[in-house]
Amino acid sequence: MKRLLLAPCALLLLAAGAPEPRGAAADATQPLPAAPVNLDFEQGELGQMPVGWTMTAAAERAGFGADLTDEQPYQGRTCAVVRGVGFSRTPGTGTMMQSFDAAAYRGQWVRFRAAVRAENSRAHLWLAVERPNQLPGFFDNMADRPITASGWQVYAIAGEVAADATRIGIGVTLNGDGRVWIDDAAFETLGPAADAPPRALGGQGLINLVAFTRLLGYVRYFHPSDQAAAANWGAFAAAAVAELDPADPAATAPTDGETLAAALQRLFAPLAPTLRVFAVGRKPPPLDLGPPAGVPAGELRIVSWLHHGLGATGDLPPFSSLRVRGGPADAQPGDPDPRAPFAADLGGGAACLLPLAVWADGKGTLPAAAPEAGGGAAKPTGGTAARPAAGAAPKTAGGHSGKPAGGSSATAATATGAKAATGSATPATGTEAAPVTPTDRSSRLAIVMLTWNVLQHFHPGLAAGGVTRAVAWQKALPEALLDAAEGTGTESLLAALRRMVAATDDGQATIAAAGDRRIYRLPLHWDWIEGQLVVTEVGAGVADVRPGDAVTRLEGREVRTELKAAEALVAAATPQWRRWRALARLALGERGEPLRLDVEPAPHAVTVTHSVPPGELAPAGAAPKDAVREASPGVLVVDLGRLADSDLDAALPRLADASGIVFDLRGNVRATDPLLAHLITAPVETRREMLPAWSRPDREAVRYQPVATPVMPAAPHLAGRLAFLAGARDVGAAESFLATVAELHLGAVVGSPTGGARGSVDSAPLPAGFTVIWTATRPAAGAQAAGSPVEPTVAITPTRKGIAAGRDEVLEKALALVTPDAGP
Repeated sequence: MKRLLLAPCALLLLAAGAPEPRGAAADATQPLPAAPVNLDFEQGELGQMPVGWTMTAAAERAGFGADLTDEQPYQGRTCAVVRGVGFSRTPGTGTMMQSFDAAAYRGQWVRFRAAVRAENSRAHLWLAVERPNQLPGFFDNMADRPITASGWQVYAIAGEVAADATRIGIGVTLNGDGRVWIDDAAFETLGPAADAPPRALGGQGLINLVAFTRLLGYVRYFHPSDQAAAANWGAFAAAAVAELDPADPAATAPTDGETLAAALQRLFAPLAPTLRVFAVGRKPPPLDLGPPAGVPAGELRIVSWLHHGLGATGDLPPFSSLRVRGGPADAQPGDPDPRAPFAADLGGGAACLLPLAVWADGKGTLPAAAPEAGGGAAKPTGGTAARPAAGAAPKTAGGHSGKPAGGSSATAATATGAKAATGSATPATGTEAAPVTPTDRSSRLAIVMLTWNVLQHFHPGLAAGGVTRAVAWQKALPEALLDAAEGTGTESLLAALRRMVAATDDGQATIAAAGDRRIYRLPLHWDWIEGQLVVTEVGAGVADVRPGDAVTRLEGREVRTELKAAEALVAAATPQWRRWRALARLALGERGEPLRLDVEPAPHAVTVTHSVPPGELAPAGAAPKDAVREASPGVLVVDLGRLADSDLDAALPRLADASGIVFDLRGNVRATDPLLAHLITAPVETRREMLPAWSRPDREAVRYQPVATPVMPAAPHLAGRLAFLAGARDVGAAESFLATVAELHLGAVVGSPTGGARGSVDSAPLPAGFTVIWTATRPAAGAQAAGSPVEPTVAITPTRKGIAAGRDEVLEKALALVTPDAGP
């Protein structure tokens, strides 16, 4: 079964920004258009790229295409279609885009909107603002609200154009195969941008926001109404901050349980019509939760959420989030019941009763969104999308009137009896909420709230972490809110989020951000050896630093102090992995950013520049190493960080003839299960895990189902003496492989304990280009406990003297074990 097992450096790749247009480098000297062109897709020849639009170079290389078509346009004579790749091992994305000068839009809040429909695919509009010197600008690719609806609907992105912006890019992206059509686009200026400035979070404001956060998670993930499924949760949460913690001292804000409950009821009622919020100690208002009158028994259905992990992206097996529906007679013991609401104390003197299942008829969930007086569609509150009135034609800034737009993709799926995944896009409503951006205080607080809720409800480690971890996690929310309220920009928000995530002790958990510029490494490697930060490898062009040198200060600051601060921002279950993650973070910076190192033994200072892109294994300029090399006659060393499946197939004859093999897993690995097949003589199950099924909030009543990866023996069998190098940086797939090696006694495990971080990794996109990543499974019964490292059978660690002499002492020990006549 396919799962996501991310290596540490791979997490950095999630911070990718906007697509690069085809020929961008060659066209850099050409003036940009002053404004977007051909937004109605009426210019161009059928079967050709629409005038003014282009495909990205990566999309063209992958085989994607786009052209003008007269196939059921939304308005006018023609529209554009992006065609996916029928089959590819790594299909990637197809992006059609255009870019234009930002000068006319600087300091403005803008909106890109278009009519879109998708076929057998997940599509996204995107809007990107570029700034000088790679400074982060607004970026939204709808990763948290993909478009899946097969009928035309109008979607929109609103964002802020920085005062120094240079270029704006807009476009549509298709994931994998299928097709996506786009028509009747518009790019509008909505007025001057005005971000809420940093401000300390007061005592009552903090109480209000903590209570709101708890209710936000309950409704977002467990109340299955059509209104909640279609909500723009980032905009909703950011808007709520203004009411619960207003900047104006004269504004009325909740001050006790009564007023807090009233405010929360007012905010959430349009999304959860059957929710009741009330003051603790008060009797909740009466509400009939029985079957609604007037619905024929044959049409009556019950809808509820079922989460296996969290299917926030919809395309990451085995994780899924579905609104499931069935007749009342189909209900099983333990299924949510519309008549039995979930009860919770929200804090601040407020409590709630929230149904985890709702009634539905053939049109959707009940109660349906209430229409406005006059027969129009209900106005969305807090970012929700209402079902348009019959025959209503959406209008864009260009004044075109097209075909009726349906409800959200989630609404449409549920109304027809299908299952609907979470994260569906919200159609544009004509009045957009303020964009969610890290420069805005309310937005930063909203991102903290949404991040906390993902882990609060879907992290199995928190369900089994004991009292100490539970207490630390509950404290993490108010601390992160306080930090975010007073911070500014992406970097400070990342620090607040990572400090919060560190409370999970999950060695694979982290936060990535599209606006994170600190992703370039130094052209050297270092490690903590004998109580010092020791350089272990140096790339070409780095002068006055040698392997074995100890770094004592970074920019004049003592290394131990910097290391302690970095360790506070990383999650880990073992001290060795926490230290390794912190050391890796200390080596990160902006591209071209200098870092002054104070180095011993001959004390001197040297400046090194961050220049190694994310994903590169070796320091810049270092000589590449072969994936398979001969250490001595008949003895091979295999670098699993470089061994692709094709390399393994080519090397198998040599490996089968070898008398001894050392497999180096220190770091990222690639081919593990294919290799394991040649090491075993009987079928085995690797990565034995338990996949959680969540149907209630706060990790209540979780059920687990076993998941494993079967591996069958394959010829040739590698019968030589085997040794496997291990260390603190071995996590994820590398650690799972080593756990199987140790359990089956396939060879000596040489080195030091692994990091203690493995299991299938899930991710959830957040507003403003942030992504939260975590371990979403737990070990199966009989498997090694979560957070437990694989211990070496032969323990050895590098020494500073050995590194200075150019030796790899761990490898030398392993070679001695596998060399013939070397003894056991």
